Amino acid sequence: MANVAVSQGLPNSLEQYSGYTNSSGISVDGLLASAMAEFSPLAEVLEANAYEVVATNVKHKTPLTAVLSFQYQLSQRLSLTTGLTYTRLESDLRSGSLASYLNREQTLHYAGVPLQLNYQMLTRGRFSGYVAMGGQVRKAVYGTLKTTYTVNAEKRTESVETLEERPWDFSVNAAAGLQYTLTPGLSLFIEPGLEYHVHRPTTIPTIYQEQPLLFNAHFGLRFKLK
Repeated sequence: MANVAVSQGLPNSLEQYSGYTNSSGISVDGLLASAMAEFSPLAEVLEANAYEVVATNVKHKTPLTAVLSFQYQLSQRLSLTTGLTYTRLESDLRSGSLASYLNREQTLHYAGVPLQLNYQMLTRGRFSGYVAMGGQVRKAVYGTLKTTYTVNAEKRTESVETLEERPWDFSVNAAAGLQYTLTPGLSLFIEPGLEYHVHRPTTIPTIYQEQPLLFNAHFGLRFKLK
């Protein structure tokens, strides 16, 4: 998913910078102050684009989620699952003009705990199919932002910083799963489905904010407790 903001302005006005964005919650005034306080690649980009049309394009990649799941059988067909999840979110943010811009690669790592009710629909040998409903709470445990500065089509420098904010995420889901039994107590599974993410205020742009209703495909190992 991509979002685009475009603007143009006079070189002595703040409006000329409204097409820029960032991932750390700094205002436009703060962005300018930090750039102009000393000679920097960001100041070069801003100066080169003084009379240019600037835009911000944000692209979020499809989330990847791996799961270590534990299953508790409630009846012949009903079971309760929980466990641990790992989700990786990646976003590309490009701000500036065609020739002078800054490109930011944002990566967030989430750890989560799901709780889900499964209903088994069919069984064929080692394979079983089921439908599921539940929810999950996630917490970002680590994040990085790699910034590359390009001025007049020439790459100047790049930097990597650790994101200080660690946003939470809450979601509900519905899915259809396919499970393959390796041993009586261990299975492989994949669960394509839909997730709805509850909005929470954060200064870090993520796909969860831009597109709350998402297709997902969870996969992993499942241990049977009963």
